[in-house]
Amino acid sequence: MIPYGRQDIQQSDIDAVVAVLRSDFLTQGPAIPRFERAIADRVGAKHAVAVSNATAALHIACAALELGPGDVLWTVPNTFVASANCALYCGARVDFVDIDPASWNMSVPKLREKLERAKRDRTLPKVVIPVAFSGQPTDQETIWELAKEYGFLTRGSDNAYIALGIVALSLAALVREVIGDMGLVTTIAVIGFVAVRRRHLKGHWRGLLVLTSLVLVTSAMPTLVVGARDVSFAMEPARHVARHGFSDILYKGLGSVPNSLGIASYSDAASQAGVERVKPGVRYCSPEFYGILRKLYLEKVVHHPAEVMRIYVEKARLILADSILDLAPPLGVALIIALGHFIAATALGLWRRIGFSQGLLVEGAVIVLIGLFVAQAILADPNRMYAMPLGAALVMLLGVLVEFFGRAAVILLSRSKRKSHYMHPWSEHASEMDV
Repeated sequence: MIPYGRQDIQQSDIDAVVAVLRSDFLTQGPAIPRFERAIADRVGAKHAVAVSNATAALHIACAALELGPGDVLWTVPNTFVASANCALYCGARVDFVDIDPASWNMSVPKLREKLERAKRDRTLPKVVIPVAFSGQPTDQETIWELAKEYGFLTRGSDNAYIALGIVALSLAALVREVIGDMGLVTTIAVIGFVAVRRRHLKGHWRGLLVLTSLVLVTSAMPTLVVGARDVSFAMEPARHVARHGFSDILYKGLGSVPNSLGIASYSDAASQAGVERVKPGVRYCSPEFYGILRKLYLEKVVHHPAEVMRIYVEKARLILADSILDLAPPLGVALIIALGHFIAATALGLWRRIGFSQGLLVEGAVIVLIGLFVAQAILADPNRMYAMPLGAALVMLLGVLVEFFGRAAVILLSRSKRKSHYMHPWSEHASEMDV
C-alpha cells in the first residue's frame, strides 16, 4: 500500500508515553493539565481541552460555536467522516467546498466563490472546517480573512456595552428629554443596522427583540419616574411630563452666554418674558406660546446674524473644551481621537481583521451620540449638568479602544509565536510536554 502520509515519532515522544504508563495515573493526574497548558501556550490560547480523539474535538468545537438545527457547516470531501459528522451530531447540515488539485486542501478561490453565492442566496455557513490534508498547511490567513468578511465564526455584541448603553440612555432621558430622544434614535438605528445585517441568519433575532424592548421601556423612563414619585410622595401630581418645544429651546438658547439680543439667560423666565412683550397673557407651553417664540427666534437670526453666529461659536468652544469626566480629555479632543480611529480602522478593514466588528457599531453609535449632543449644546445650553449622560458614552468609547488595541496586540503576539514555532518546531520545550 502506498501511504499518503507518514508520522514523525521521536524517542522523546516514546519516553513521554512510557513515563505516563509507569506512573500512578493513566486517565487522570498531572500529565493532562501540563499537556493542555503547553498546547495553549504554544498556540497563544487562554485554555486548551484534551480529548480522546479528533472526532470528539470537532464535536465539542461545534458545540462551543453553538452550531445547531438550521445552521450549515462547510468542509472538504476528501477527509475523514468526522469532519462532517461533527455537524450532524449538533443537528446542522453539511455542505462541501472543492479542493485544490495541487495541495489537495480546500481551494480558497472555490471557497470565495461559494461564499459569494451563499451571501446572495442568504445561505452562509456558520462554521467552515478546512482540513490540512496529509500534514500540508492550509491557507489559514486568507480563510480567516474570509471568516471575518462573511461572518462565520464571529461573536455577538458584548453584553457589557449593551448594558452600559441602556443605563446611559435611561440617565439621558431623566436629565434632559432631548438627549434621551437622541439616545433613543441612535440606539434604534444601531439595532436596525444589526437586524439588516442578520436578516439571512436564523435564530439570532431573540436578542435583538429583547434589546429593542428594553430600549423602548427606557425611553419612557421620565414618565415612569414621575408616576412613581406621584405614588410614593404626598405632593401635587405632575399629571404629565412637560416637554419644552423646539422653538423654546432655540430662543432661550441664545441667552445661555452674554449677548446683545436682550435675552437674559437660558431659562423659562427668559422665554416667558419674550412672549409677554409681544402678547401678554398667552398660556405658557401652548401652541400659540411656541409660535411666538419661533417668530422671535427667526427675527433674531435674520436681523442679527453675526451676533447669533458669535453666540453659537462661543457655546461650541465651551462644550468642546469641557472634559465631561474629570479624568477625561476635553470633549473636542476625545471626539477627534474617536473620529480618527474610527475612520482609519474602517478604511483599513481593521475591524474584520481583529474579529471585532461589533466595535465598529459601538464606536460609531458613540460618535453619533456625542455629535448630536454637541449640536444640541450649541443650539441650547452647554451646561455640564446636561452633559452627564455623555460620561457613560465616553466610558464605552474607552472600552472599545482598549479592546481594539488589546485584540490587535494579542493577534500580533500570537502570530509572532506561530512564526517562531514554524522556524523552530523542535525547540527545547517540546520534549518537556507529557502525553
